[in-house]
Amino acid sequence: MGLDASSVIEIIIHSIFAEARYIFIEIIMMLKFRRSPIQNAANPYYPG
Repeated sequence: MGLDASSVIEIIIHSIFAEARYIFIEIIMMLKFRRSPIQNAANPYYPG
């Protein structure tokens, strides 16, 4: 199964959207819990 240009572009777009969705969820969680990154790092129960 060879990868042509269109399938490569499709894979790139899918990975960008997956990353953007992950970042968006992270921002929502940060706004929801009002935690700074320092508090997140200090909290061993914080996922990630």
